[in-house]
Amino acid sequence: MGQELIVGKRVIGRVIQLMPFGAFVAIEDSDLVGLVRIPEISWKPIKHPQDVLSVDQMVEAEILALGPENGQVSLSIKRCQPDIP
Repeated sequence: MGQELIVGKRVIGRVIQLMPFGAFVAIEDSDLVGLVRIPEISWKPIKHPQDVLSVDQMVEAEILALGPENGQVSLSIKRCQPDIP
């Protein structure tokens, strides 16, 4: 793994899969894949990740949580964007 991943750190990743519940993002310089759940994709309500994301799109995301042993990473894209009133 090329970079240390800690909660609160911002990372760059590539969207590799869109699902009804969120998007899977391959984290750059890492062997890990993180999940961005729908509420963490955009400040505006969306129905499906494909409304605002596409496969192979590069995104910036903040690490929300790291699983203790199995490499689960929870990410937020919206926390890297300005809050929309």
